[in-house]
Amino acid sequence: MESVRNGEGTVTDFRFTHINPAAEWITQQKKEALIGELYSNAWPEARQNGVLDWHLRVVQTRTPLKINGVNLPVGEYDGWYNIRIRPFGDGVIATFVDVTALKQAEFANQHQAELLRSVLDNSLNPIIAFSAIRDKTTGQIVDFRYEAQNEASRRDVDRTDEEVIGHTMLEYFPHVIETGLFDRYVRVIETGQSERFEQEYNYDKLTGWSEMTVSKWGDGIVLTLVSITDSRDRQQQLEQVNRELLNANENLRQFAHVASHDLQEPLRKITAFSDILQDQFSPLLGDHGKDIINRMRSATERMSTLIRDVLAYSRISTYREPFQLVALNQLLANVCYELKSNVQETGSKIDVSELPIVQGDRNQLYHLFINLLTNALKFQPGQQPALIEVTCQTVTGNDGPPELETDRDYYEISLTDNGIGFDSKYTELIFQVFQRLHSRQQYNGTGMGLAICKRVVENHRGAIMATSLPGQGATFRVYLPK
Repeated sequence: MESVRNGEGTVTDFRFTHINPAAEWITQQKKEALIGELYSNAWPEARQNGVLDWHLRVVQTRTPLKINGVNLPVGEYDGWYNIRIRPFGDGVIATFVDVTALKQAEFANQHQAELLRSVLDNSLNPIIAFSAIRDKTTGQIVDFRYEAQNEASRRDVDRTDEEVIGHTMLEYFPHVIETGLFDRYVRVIETGQSERFEQEYNYDKLTGWSEMTVSKWGDGIVLTLVSITDSRDRQQQLEQVNRELLNANENLRQFAHVASHDLQEPLRKITAFSDILQDQFSPLLGDHGKDIINRMRSATERMSTLIRDVLAYSRISTYREPFQLVALNQLLANVCYELKSNVQETGSKIDVSELPIVQGDRNQLYHLFINLLTNALKFQPGQQPALIEVTCQTVTGNDGPPELETDRDYYEISLTDNGIGFDSKYTELIFQVFQRLHSRQQYNGTGMGLAICKRVVENHRGAIMATSLPGQGATFRVYLPK
């Protein structure tokens, strides 16, 4: 462009003399339309944005001017340029290098960096980047230098970036040598394999347990620390509770052993002495004495039965065989054989449909079904024969009691009888220990049978429920995992 002067000889504008094709493309104007045109007419905004002043300064000082990365709208094109303006004859020659693509890439990188910084700073876990410091002679790693840290790290160690960036790991954490952490970090760089492990900290301002992840980053590492102090404490508490539970179970097992032997022994002696009284002194006792002996023998038998039931409940609560495949049809066949005489005497009928094979404790499942069937045979009005039907179907946990897992399938085994039934308000009560809905004079028993059933299904991660109405029989539904 050549200089345009006013009447006093001062350069106030420029006139185009030469334009290359790139300038035509950026301005979207042909050179024929621009050559001879005033610069301020072609770009009026040049007076407001200071660009015209740059050109005038070069003419006045005869000194080239360089301006990098300036944003200038040219017509409809809004771009970024590196500008070079040099004196040329009685005017200037201006070169505009379009760096818009580079600037946009720079902005994108800056945006990604800001996004990454935001993500890191919003992380609840400390994240620290270190570069390796190597011995110049041997090339071995002798230390690590802080390169970056996130907000969680600043908060945990209470140090700003200015206090740590450029400093070394051993300067702040010399303990990494004696704990072996330093060797782990070096190994990650040498092998390229990340490592994750738990580490107890009690140094500087870091205390407790952390799960540490060490990843290679160039010739350095990135550390991520997740605090697991609370979970470790809970785990230790749980282990302590488990130990106490095991001790309690062992004590209960020993008590059950004592109950099954030491408590039965006095009962056997009472029974033996009552037999002697009845056999040798019967004429002297009279009817009243005989009645007392009979009552004593009856009470002794009830006590013995109660001890056996308590022992059975204790064993089911404290001892379980390893689970194995149990064919329930075969198991029910064995139970029915055990009850054969009772069934025949009462004219009862037990109808068992096809049952599945399940994983479980065979002995405990035997106790489950023999108690359920015994109850169904026992709780009948008058001399009515029992009609018992055993069926099975597959259901989801959503269709069963609330204690079942909703996303799992279960076998629902139903035992329906035609007995005396019970009021629905007693549904939960009947599964409790020693709970009876009828007197011993009406129906014998200790009130332990259904409590044993409930404990068995709990041991098998299942459930049991009952539905009934007085005089209309009852249905017990057993849920076992499929």
